[in-house]
Amino acid sequence: MPEISKKSILKNAKKRVLSVDSHVTLEIIKETGADAVFSTRTPYSLLKKLPATDVFTCEGGSIYKNGELISDTANYIRREEHNIRNMLAAAALTDGLVTRETLCRTFRSFDGLADRCELILNRGNVRFYNSSIDTSPARCAVTLCALGQRVRLLLGGRGKGLPLEPLIEPIRK
Repeated sequence: MPEISKKSILKNAKKRVLSVDSHVTLEIIKETGADAVFSTRTPYSLLKKLPATDVFTCEGGSIYKNGELISDTANYIRREEHNIRNMLAAAALTDGLVTRETLCRTFRSFDGLADRCELILNRGNVRFYNSSIDTSPARCAVTLCALGQRVRLLLGGRGKGLPLEPLIEPIRK
């Protein structure tokens, strides 16, 4: 079902930019092609074989377009995988519309979204984060992995009937 919705949206899109990191969109890319693809997990050498005009990747702490360096991420405020993935999507969507300098300046100054793994208080070695936007177990798992440290987790809200399995491994770690 999700692939049907995505395919119908793409039919009328002026620019088709898709993540390779989702099995659903990867199948769509293989079937219909894309103007641009992006990934934080798959190397350029594999992505360039896909039916896409442009390939955006993050490898070794740097962002690339078609294997050419765009920017080093070392001086970015937010370098979590989900933020880098969003930056790759932004780079692909704005390619040719903004200068590389503007793009890099924006990435360097981006300090995250409100309510998304947002540092709200730092008391010495104890940090408090608000990630209330994580309204699914899968999204919460991404945040826990991004924090990469031991946490005390406060969960609440109304159950949506979604499987809790995505949380098991991140909580265990």
